[in-house]
Formats: sequence, C-alpha cells, structure tokens
Amino acid sequence: MKFVRTDRLDVGTTLWGSGVRNILSGILFELPIPVQPMKSIAATAVSEDLPLDQILVAGILTGAMVLFLGVTGMCA
Repeated sequence: MKFVRTDRLDVGTTLWGSGVRNILSGILFELPIPVQPMKSIAATAVSEDLPLDQILVAGILTGAMVLFLGVTGMCA
C-alpha cells in the first residue's frame, strides 16, 4: 500500500473550522475537549514525513495503552 499525499486541502481553513467546532461543542456540552492522541500522531507523521510502518506502530501502541487504561479504570 502506497501513501499518497494530496495538496488540495487548505490546512488553515480546516484547522480553524475544527477549532471552532471544538469550542462550540465544549460550550454546548460543558466539557473541555482534549487533544486526542491519534490527532497528535497524524500531525507528527505529516510534519516529519514518517514512513507508514512507524505511523501504524504508533497507532497500535496508542490504542493498546488507551484500552489498558480504560479496562483497568486508571483514567477517569
């Protein structure tokens, strides 16, 4: 599988729109919205130009850690 990049997405508009929706959701539901681990992995992968196998390992390990914390009740 080959990872293909496209330059058709305006990053500024996308980030601005996502930020506004996160703020409105936080106000509406009265809960802060944390930065999600997979979003930070994606941002690092794009900015550092990581190979696909490293991105997959990061996602799998993050998912395993979140599962562990959820099952054991160590996160509130």
